[in-house]
Amino acid sequence: MKKKYLSAMGMLYFSLLQAQVGINTTTPAAILDIQPTNPANPNPNDGLLIPRVTNLAEVNPSSNQNGMLIYLSNDVVKNAKVYSKGFLYWDSEAVDWFPLSSGEWKSGVNQNGESLIYSTQANANGTKIVVTDEGKIGIGTDNPVEKFEFRGVGDNDFQITSADTNPPNLILYNTGGTIDYPTLPGTNQEIGALLFKTNNGYGIQEVGGIHYFMDGTPNASSLPTKLVINTTKNNQINDSGSFTITGNGNVGIGTLNPSAKLNLPASDGTSNSAPLKLTAGTTLANPEPGAMEYDGTNLYFTNGNNAREVVMKGLVVDGNLDFPSIANLSSYELEIPLQGISQNSICNCSPVGAIESGLTWSCYVIDNAIKIRLLNASILGAIDPISRNWKITVYKLN
Repeated sequence: MKKKYLSAMGMLYFSLLQAQVGINTTTPAAILDIQPTNPANPNPNDGLLIPRVTNLAEVNPSSNQNGMLIYLSNDVVKNAKVYSKGFLYWDSEAVDWFPLSSGEWKSGVNQNGESLIYSTQANANGTKIVVTDEGKIGIGTDNPVEKFEFRGVGDNDFQITSADTNPPNLILYNTGGTIDYPTLPGTNQEIGALLFKTNNGYGIQEVGGIHYFMDGTPNASSLPTKLVINTTKNNQINDSGSFTITGNGNVGIGTLNPSAKLNLPASDGTSNSAPLKLTAGTTLANPEPGAMEYDGTNLYFTNGNNAREVVMKGLVVDGNLDFPSIANLSSYELEIPLQGISQNSICNCSPVGAIESGLTWSCYVIDNAIKIRLLNASILGAIDPISRNWKITVYKLN
């Protein structure tokens, strides 16, 4: 019995002069100094047990317990707040329990086996916040596809709020060289883009975007840029350039390199593919120089003298005519039907290819038809023209 008592006294030593307590040591170095039985080979029960609880007290601790430590054995919800399993300390000023900082971020792996750290408190509330070992940040996902990904259901708006004369900016910065040693970007290098993606049933597909490029080769005193907007056409799944603004202000629709202030593409022959279409409307109350207007009947252009003029409207038709033999110094007429024209119109015509020597031609318009007259001006005899195509242009004057 005496031996056991002496052994216990050896394990617990009180230094009354310094008010220090040593457990498993006779030379405590702090108010409480606990030493393991063997630092190199400790016993499984070498350690300190903090009070373990499965719930938080209904009545909060007081200021006298500020800094008090407990171990929460399971997740607990109190006052609509989730407290995650782990060590908690009481902050009387904040009147709340807080996890030890070392316990907020824990190591883990995602479904692909990639190592990461995750926020325990957010995870306990159903939102994943992770940083992978590759430096990717994920909110709402533990498997971010890009360097930063926010994933969630419902209304996922992104808002930058400011209250200053200098408004918030979304900045995309890209250079040549490296981050540590930036240089001029390369010829036609892309500076940045805002991309739009969806799923076609088989995987993620990029279907549009706003891209910003260098427009040519930059130098220290010239950094020309080009804006390109991509969309995806019908019956396709890959986006392509639909709208371009170059560094010199040229605008192109359907072309990446517009060669005019406005460069329009040719029609592909299908419906709704005309390069330009004006909507009928009321003409300006006061003509403005350079304005083009369409009232549903006539197309107008206003000249520099503020005179609104009707742009001449015409029709171009092709027709095959087979004239009979025409006697010398005689003429013969054939007609090509053309609905919608009247004798108030004028026309111009010409044969496709060379015509027999001695023949001259002219044309005129009657209601719904064009008359073409061949004259044999030769005095040598009759001429029998071969069958040939004619091209006729009709200018409508009303």
